[in-house]
Amino acid sequence: MPSVPTVDMDGCVRGMSPLASCRACVDSCPQGVWTLLDRGPALDAGRCDGCGHCQAACPQQAIGLAAQPQLREDRRGIFAVAICEPAAAAADGAWTLPCLHMLGWRQLVGLRRQGVDRLYACRLSCDGCPRAATTRLDEHLAVAKRWWAAGADPGLEVVFLSRQGFADRLRSSEPAHPRGTSRRRLLTRWLAPDEPPARQGLLEVFVPEIDPASCSGCDACARLCPTDALAIRERGEGLAYVVDGSHCTGCNLCVDVCEDEAVSVRQWAVAKRVEIGLRERCCPSCKVAFHRPEASPDDDVLCAICRLKGVRSKRPVVLA
Repeated sequence: MPSVPTVDMDGCVRGMSPLASCRACVDSCPQGVWTLLDRGPALDAGRCDGCGHCQAACPQQAIGLAAQPQLREDRRGIFAVAICEPAAAAADGAWTLPCLHMLGWRQLVGLRRQGVDRLYACRLSCDGCPRAATTRLDEHLAVAKRWWAAGADPGLEVVFLSRQGFADRLRSSEPAHPRGTSRRRLLTRWLAPDEPPARQGLLEVFVPEIDPASCSGCDACARLCPTDALAIRERGEGLAYVVDGSHCTGCNLCVDVCEDEAVSVRQWAVAKRVEIGLRERCCPSCKVAFHRPEASPDDDVLCAICRLKGVRSKRPVVLA
């Protein structure tokens, strides 16, 4: 029986809010085994063949499989090996993946952050394979390469080998030791810090933006953003929305929950840390304190609830 993916519902935006529109797992599955329910995505494990394409597609990396590339090392440093099941045949091992296309650009970036500089892969022709992916490894690699280039990182080299070449590569290397236990890994620690390096002012795959003139200050985007790409922070004696595109995963939850259509997510934009100051106000209708972006119009005086209800005043209407 194939290994089926697991879902971290705390990381899945569908599990965070019923307003989330993400359907990456559903759209990426060649077998159609995912169903979207109110509480989040559900998997028909009996029909799943464990291809792992949903792992590559999930913006939050909330979906994962037990099978992952194996890290090995040689005189040049740390590298990863992976072979698809049809190519592995009887000679499978810890490096066997159900499908190489389960490695999305986020997984490739993750390998690089572990100090990996090469991925040696082996596969058969994907033409006619029942696990044919909508987005293939080559396309994921192109995205990762563009992201690395923005940060002047040489990135990860992917080399496709024959079965014999793959076997030779395994024989000429050894499993990578845990970080810090091998002299050959000392330099890679600088390439794989525990926290991702700051990328302010660099090109990012996804960058959120808030239009202060349209924003009602409801805080929904900042409260629900799972990565703090949008957050609310103290600034001086007040508060501000802080937009940091370097943390955005492209889950689009912020867009889904914004009733004012003030939030958007751009692709391949430069990430800058932007602060949008918030001005305290008092609703003349319900007398509740609230805040609005400082750039909002002066005549926008009602709180979000009263605006939604269309309430103008609590005073009784006197008919002549």
